Amino acid sequence: MTRLLTSLKFWALAMAVVWIAVVAVLIAGHPELAQSH
Repeated sequence: MTRLLTSLKFWALAMAVVWIAVVAVLIAGHPELAQSH
């Protein structure tokens, strides 16, 4: 059970990092998006 929880935390962290990277790339590629908010 603990191993599953650790794995879940790892995947949550990995997805968060990927999501942040995608958002950063989108903002870098489309500066107008960052300015519209």
